[in-house]
Amino acid sequence: MDVAPSVLLHALRLALGLVALTAALHKMVNGERTRRAARALIGLDGLCADVAWVAAFAVEVIGALLLLASAAPKAGALLLAVLWAVYGLALFRAHRRGEIKDCGCSFGPRSPAPIYALSRNFALCLAAVVAAPFEPTADTFAIVFAVPAALAFVVLYFAADEVGASPLLFARSRR
Repeated sequence: MDVAPSVLLHALRLALGLVALTAALHKMVNGERTRRAARALIGLDGLCADVAWVAAFAVEVIGALLLLASAAPKAGALLLAVLWAVYGLALFRAHRRGEIKDCGCSFGPRSPAPIYALSRNFALCLAAVVAAPFEPTADTFAIVFAVPAALAFVVLYFAADEVGASPLLFARSRR
């Protein structure tokens, strides 16, 4: 395998793992807010919504660890791809029903949930599907250069999240 694709695929795997770990950390720090958002997203209340919230947290942690520890990166990538696809579909359905005020997917409440949040989850799902068949190499060069590249991907992800949540970006003109 050529070195450049190897670095990019290592970086993609690392970045996806870091995004998933950040999402899990977010659920721990903003527990009540993310639980409310989960209830609104899946349209359930009480214990069922809490079980779904805990399951999403567990999938994020397990998927990230499988990706980052290289124990089973294919399984981790596919697990996260399924989670992000399901989350994207739930966001889409809730958005169409007009029932979602705060998606709980950012570090601060955003009302209404940004339309960008819909596409972001499907983009993460696509990235995880691309990373899934990648067989990690033990090439030290690729691994060393993949770390700063992964951190750059994560920084760009959070920057895009902030830009995507801007009310000016998707504001409709009023005439």
